[in-house]
Amino acid sequence: MRRFTTCSKLGVDIELHYFDVPLDELVRRLEKRNSEGDPNAFRISRAEMEEYFKLFEPPDEAELALLPVSVVHRARS
Repeated sequence: MRRFTTCSKLGVDIELHYFDVPLDELVRRLEKRNSEGDPNAFRISRAEMEEYFKLFEPPDEAELALLPVSVVHRARS
């Protein structure tokens, strides 16, 4: 919480946007991006994404409540 208080004192606004998207959708988006040939895009393989997905711990309600603004974006069904 201390970091957020310091940012507030400095006049910095903080917003957390968390994208709650299933693994298959993330991979679909990555494959599309990877196929577009942008030399500045960081390529991530399906295998890498699966490893990252296992390690990632989504924020819980208590963590989201620590920030002045937190928005959870959910994938459309």
